[in-house]
Amino acid sequence: MQIENVRLVFLTVLVLFLNFFRINGFTIFLDAFVIIQWINYSRIVNIFKDVDIDVKLDKDRVFIDEDFNLIISLCGGKILLYLSVPELGEGKVYLKDVVVLKHSFAKRGKFNIEKFFLKYDAAFFNIIKKVEKKDIQVKVFPNYEEVYFRKEKLLDLVPNVVSKIRLLEDPTSIIGVRKYEKDPIKMINWKISAKLGDIYVKQTEYTSQGRLFLGLFLNLHSQIFSKTAWRPILNKYVEDAILAANSIVKEVSARNIPVKLIADTSEGIKKEFSSDWIDYYEVLSTSYGSLEGFSFEVYNEIEREIIFNDTLLIITMFLSEKDLEKIMRIRERVSRIIILVMPYGFRRYNTKKFKSYLDIPQDIEAIKKNCAILRENDIHVIVYLENMLLQEGIELVN
Repeated sequence: MQIENVRLVFLTVLVLFLNFFRINGFTIFLDAFVIIQWINYSRIVNIFKDVDIDVKLDKDRVFIDEDFNLIISLCGGKILLYLSVPELGEGKVYLKDVVVLKHSFAKRGKFNIEKFFLKYDAAFFNIIKKVEKKDIQVKVFPNYEEVYFRKEKLLDLVPNVVSKIRLLEDPTSIIGVRKYEKDPIKMINWKISAKLGDIYVKQTEYTSQGRLFLGLFLNLHSQIFSKTAWRPILNKYVEDAILAANSIVKEVSARNIPVKLIADTSEGIKKEFSSDWIDYYEVLSTSYGSLEGFSFEVYNEIEREIIFNDTLLIITMFLSEKDLEKIMRIRERVSRIIILVMPYGFRRYNTKKFKSYLDIPQDIEAIKKNCAILRENDIHVIVYLENMLLQEGIELVN
């Protein structure tokens, strides 16, 4: 607790000095005024020793630029205070009982809101108290774009799909029930639904173990020569790659295709395998790239975990001949490989098409010439130009 009472002390000394020379009605009035100020000062200091705040969030998971409310309640004394929250950029908010602060974050990640400052302002003194809360954390998820795999291209990506009702499910093999999720009406189990008071459908066995195996490379490729020159490009690529991964995961999850994620990040390799797309967003919200972290070991990690029925989708910034050697070896263990190469990211759907002056790196240009041969081996390489939409690249997958 920080107390500033220089003005009150100065006033007291001044009044005592006047009393030393003469005592009259005016000086007696000043004496009473100073005593009242000191009594009020003592009262506020005692209240401040016990004053506290209760802090709650209406939601602790939001997307970029999505508003959330921080609800702050005053405890331990009903006095006129001002509240400051540096982490939210709130400088001076009036707080009497309850205040609701609306805020949003412009970038993804985990944000701790720990420091709150309570201030009492008076004419001759002020008191500031710092209150720390360790459990207030907001997770900001990266945004996503609506992507569409037209002409049932996802059906083609995942092998051994025989069910037209639900991808990868065999309606003749029933293993249980699950809650209704926009399924055909004939799949509803009416007896179970009536008994449990909610709509349930028959849960069927998968016809295969096919998954979409997503490899996300965020670190700057070791084959890129000038790392310093690529630093600002890397920052844009990482955000675009995260956006692309989010969009694809959400779309694929909506089609009930299992997704296995392996991300090469500045903190090492991160993995996720879940039936809920939110779990992937949890991982990707705090995933970043670095200039030095890339290692070809990520291919070995993919090779160890991938199975033949999987379709491998790689999102990368750069592609070299050495990458192709690793990918060709993985091709022996998997049915199909799709590589989305984004040297400069891609154009967001809410921006207009523009003239790009950035050339595709020569190594990638050389690989593009061999795309026809690669497609014969079910390796599809899509190279994004700076002004291409995410959807435009996906449409190029045969």
